[in-house]
Amino acid sequence: MNLELRVSIVIVLFWINSCSQLAAQSNNSEKTAEDHLHEAHCHFDAGEYKKAVVAFKKAINLKPDFASAYNDLGMTYAAMDRHDWALDALVEAVRLKPDFAVAHYNLGSEYFQIGKFQLALRSFERAVVINPRYAVAFNNLGATLFEIGRNQEAIEAYKKALSIRPDWAEAYRNLALASYQAGDYKKALINLREALRLKPDYYEAYNNLGVLHHNRQNNREAIACLHKAISIKPDYATALYNLGALQLAMNDRNQALGQYHKLKVIDPGLAAALYGGIYRGRVLELRSK
Repeated sequence: MNLELRVSIVIVLFWINSCSQLAAQSNNSEKTAEDHLHEAHCHFDAGEYKKAVVAFKKAINLKPDFASAYNDLGMTYAAMDRHDWALDALVEAVRLKPDFAVAHYNLGSEYFQIGKFQLALRSFERAVVINPRYAVAFNNLGATLFEIGRNQEAIEAYKKALSIRPDWAEAYRNLALASYQAGDYKKALINLREALRLKPDYYEAYNNLGVLHHNRQNNREAIACLHKAISIKPDYATALYNLGALQLAMNDRNQALGQYHKLKVIDPGLAAALYGGIYRGRVLELRSK
């Protein structure tokens, strides 16, 4: 199984005036750095990322040590998939304000996205030291530890996240995946079921549960879980692929072909992989994401 990280974009917003009030104010007085910051937030919320960047930079020009503006500029670049620029802005944010937990978290998330896990680890560790109640940072710390093979430490990080947010289905799923990787199938099963209790439409967790049942030689339950995932999200390519692979393993080639034809439209790459099993006899492994 591979962990599917759920990284949330966190942007610090210091709302003082609404966007309309801000516009009226700007006509009557020269804008301050804070005015430009609020204007940038309005643009960001509207999906106008380039305009948001311009406004954030105006705020920084007026106030060069404006750590919050650098943080928010970084996350705007991240939303634009400009991770190189995002990193530059976030590094500056934590340089200007070393105890800025959110900026450390965002920096860690960016490092994770580009595969620099050791740097991500350092940033998430710093975030939870500054803010010991930072549940999402503990979750992402766990994800990073998982990626570098430190499963037991990942499990402890997820448990810490859940001690802060006990109703967090996504963290239970991540804990289940780490437990599975550590060979503890019983705890993996318990945690996936808890994730689904908290979030009954959690189709990714149903897919994971199907994989777990298959690995425990319980294919009837596995197929039921995969069907449930697909009933919630009919275009969920991973579950369609897994269902086809499992049907093929059970010598139900016609059913597997049905999944293949659906995947041709949704995900040609997974369709090609399933084709290899159906027509070329390749051994297929179920996928967790």
